[in-house]
Amino acid sequence: MQIFSWVKYAHVLFSFVFVAALFATHWNVLAARRTKDWTARATLFELNQRLSIMFGLVALIGLGLVGNMLAMQMGYSMKTTTVFRIVNGLWLASLALALAVDLPTSMKLSALARSAANGSNGNDPVDWNGALGRWRVGNMAQLGLFLVMLYYMVGPWA
Repeated sequence: MQIFSWVKYAHVLFSFVFVAALFATHWNVLAARRTKDWTARATLFELNQRLSIMFGLVALIGLGLVGNMLAMQMGYSMKTTTVFRIVNGLWLASLALALAVDLPTSMKLSALARSAANGSNGNDPVDWNGALGRWRVGNMAQLGLFLVMLYYMVGPWA
C-alpha cells in the first residue's frame, strides 16, 4: 500500500506542475506582449522555453507514466477499460502537440526575441506574429486536451 500512496501523490504532483507550467508560460506571453522592450521580451521568452522543457515536458511525461502505473495498480487494463485507452490517447496527443508545436515554437520565439533585443530597430522580427500565434494556439490546445483528459480521469467515477 505504501507504493500506491507514492504513485498517487506523484500523479497529482505531475498534474499540478504541468498545468502550472502551461499557465506560467501563458502569463509570461501576456507580460511580454504588454512591453515594447525587446530585452524584457527576450528574458520572458527564454524563461518560457525553460519552463516548457524543464517543467512542462517533464511533468507531461511523468504524468503519463505515473498515471499508467496508478491505473494498473488500481486494476484497470488497456484491454478492458475504454476510458483508460481514451486518456492514454489524449496524453499521446498532448505529448505530440508539445513536441511538434509548443517546444519548437517556444525556442523560435526565444531566439527571435533575443535577436531583436541585440539589434532591434523597433520593428517586430520576421514571422514574430505568426510564431506567437502558433504558440498561443498550441498552449490553449494543450490546456484543452488536459481538461478533457481530466474529465475522463475523474468524471466517470464522480
